[in-house]
Amino acid sequence: MESEKFRKRIIENRLHREETWFNLGAVKSSSSRLRLIHFAEEDCFRGKNVFPIVSGLYWSFHFVPKAERRLKVYGGVSKRLLPTDILVIKPGTGSSAREKKEEILENRLQTPVKRYYFAMERNVYAEQMLHLDELEIIRLPDASAVLDCITDMAGRVRTGNNCSAQDLSILLFRFLTLITEGQRKNGGNLTSCEQQIEVVRRFPQNYPTLKSLENAFHVSPVTLRRIFYRFTGKSPMDFVVHSRLKNSCWMLTNSELAIREIAALTGYSSAAFYTRSFKKVVGVSPSRYRREGKLYFPGDEADRVRRRHKKTGERP
Repeated sequence: MESEKFRKRIIENRLHREETWFNLGAVKSSSSRLRLIHFAEEDCFRGKNVFPIVSGLYWSFHFVPKAERRLKVYGGVSKRLLPTDILVIKPGTGSSAREKKEEILENRLQTPVKRYYFAMERNVYAEQMLHLDELEIIRLPDASAVLDCITDMAGRVRTGNNCSAQDLSILLFRFLTLITEGQRKNGGNLTSCEQQIEVVRRFPQNYPTLKSLENAFHVSPVTLRRIFYRFTGKSPMDFVVHSRLKNSCWMLTNSELAIREIAALTGYSSAAFYTRSFKKVVGVSPSRYRREGKLYFPGDEADRVRRRHKKTGERP
């Protein structure tokens, strides 16, 4: 197992029993791989169970297949969580990293129920492509697939079988895609073409050729161009290039990834090719864009100005 593992730790008190099997907080990893850094199970006994939650520098996920829950935020209001809701705690910075909350679970069954919670290292690629910052409480119509994924993860870290960092990264990616499935479909408000274009916008590196886009949309080249011009105002491959570079802008300003890593993550064969494309479209090199702290992509600023004037009724 290519990770650091520490001795099983058991905590017992009148509120709950916790077994922590896995902690990789001290391990440094490659920036493009999803990394599980903490995994624990808790037995929730009959009655009220109180669990303190402290926001940290990692993404943490709390899941209870049974029992009623509510989240109490100190100085705020309580939120009721249904039995299969997933609670997502975002990484904090400064004072927000030490925000105290508590999760209260009411177990009305005679036997204990499991509460799973685990933490994932920050990953700019996943945060950008899956829009993790939009998550808080996830209500799943059917949590069976998510439960299977988490119990698979629990079994691996508990026994140590097939528990390599790569295997856990695959399970984490599966978990994230399951909980963001509804988000990717945008609540069913978009047409099938708009949904597919949204997928291309988030994962443009998966569409390196015009043929790959034709296969994804199942249409002829002529129809494909008509769809893209109608919904984006760009040709199919221009939209792919635009999306690649725009995603890379987010990585440049929100991470310390090397230029070659960003080039690889956004689908470019080399850092030199990526730099030439970036400079041609954006007007400056990626390193200068990062150094100057630019926060917008060409065209975005003009669009923002037009929206602001439209909202206020002012002339541009």
